[in-house]
Parts: sequence; structure tokens; C-alpha cells
Amino acid sequence: MTESRHVVDAIARTMPIIRFGLDGTVLFANDRYLNIFGMDAVDVIGRHHSVFIRPHEAASAGYAMFWNTLRTGRSMQSEFCRVGKDGREVWLQATYMTIGDPVGEPREILKIAQDVTNAREHAADHQSMLEAISRSTAIIEFALDGTILSANAHYLAITGYTEFAIRGRHHRMFLTPEDAHDPSYDRFWERLRRGEFIRSEFRRIGSDGRPIWLQASYNPILDANGKPTRIVKIATDITNPSSFTTRPRAMRFRTR
Repeated sequence: MTESRHVVDAIARTMPIIRFGLDGTVLFANDRYLNIFGMDAVDVIGRHHSVFIRPHEAASAGYAMFWNTLRTGRSMQSEFCRVGKDGREVWLQATYMTIGDPVGEPREILKIAQDVTNAREHAADHQSMLEAISRSTAIIEFALDGTILSANAHYLAITGYTEFAIRGRHHRMFLTPEDAHDPSYDRFWERLRRGEFIRSEFRRIGSDGRPIWLQASYNPILDANGKPTRIVKIATDITNPSSFTTRPRAMRFRTR
């Protein structure tokens, strides 16, 4: 047994793999691969790779180019949409690599895959949720130093600014000079940089100098290691001009 075959066998014990002839005919698929698609070996061995894709994709010029590229010996790595036995979409993070013969000529194609269908669906659900929130809620995003990264249309409408006017500037542009120089303001950002979640009512200043009251939460976004990377503020405008002057002074100038 060649060294490359030892490597393939070792991978097959832990990862979904499938092997193809240079013409795309399925030579072998392990159980891990077959289980992803709800198929048995009899469903795929001897059949073409196109059994895993939609007919319109199989007939496309891009699909022909895909196989022509593999036959030249080039590897391909990406996320690929495939089709299970029951017609459902299956998403794979996969690498197609050419296995050569003893003199280095392409002999067959090995595909090593990981099923990322659930991860993609969860990501899509999460994105849909964020888009729904963004359509109905004011959102602004900051770097950890308070620099404004982006703001949605709702936030801009509340404050009266354009995104061009605020992007790259500091959060303090929304405060009175008194609030911006208050020691509690520096402590406010120190807490956020530590990853603390802060929710309260906040007085801010619009582009025309008018006071704005926001019910808002500042949410540190953490990386995979739990380290804050940026701050997302989600806010609702609770300004009531008729009652503004009755708010306690301490609340009107609160920044935390």
C-alpha cells in the first residue's frame, strides 16, 4: 500500500470522503459521506458526481469547467451546495484534490468534506433576525475606542445625521461638552471595553442641537476567545418634548 493510500485511509476513519475517477464517476464513498446525503453505496458507486447536484447545474458551463480544472491537477476548496437523496440542500465545506499515479499523472479525485448545513442555516436565521431588528430598531456600531463604524437609517433619522457625517467620528459627538468631559464618561467606555453590557436611558444631542432621549443597550461583541471586538448599540427613541423639562437633572446628564 502506498503512503498516499495510508493517508487517505487515516482520513476516512474520521472525515467524510469520496473518490472519483477523472471523468467524475464515483469510485468510493465512506459511510460518513453517505450518511450526510441519506444514501447508500449502491446509490452512488459507478454513478457520476452529478447525482449530488441539480440538473440545471449539471448542464452548466461552470460545472464542465469545474471538472476540467480538477483534471489538470489543481485542487479546489470552497463551500459547495449539494443535494441529498430526499432533495434537500446539503452544504459542504470541502476540498477536491487530485491523486497522482507513481509518475505524477492525475489518476483520481479525492474529496474531503465537512457538513456545514446546520451552521449555514443558523447563520441565515441569525442574519434574518438581525435584518428584522435593523428594520424596526435604531442601531449604531462603534469600535472599542468609541469611533463610529456604521449606523442604520433609523438611528440616523433619530439624530438627524447622515452616515457620512458621523462615520469615523467619536461617540462623544452625540453628547454635550459637559457630558463628554465628565469622568463618568471615560468610565462608561472602560466598562464596555471590559465586555460589560450597559442598558439605561441616555440623553444625546441631535444634529440640530435638540436633546434626544434613548432607551438603549450597549452590547460588546465578543470574538471566539471572549474578547470584545466592537460595541453595538440598540436604541429606541423615547423623547417626549412635552415632558423633557420635568426629567430629573441627574438623569438628563447621565452617561452610564
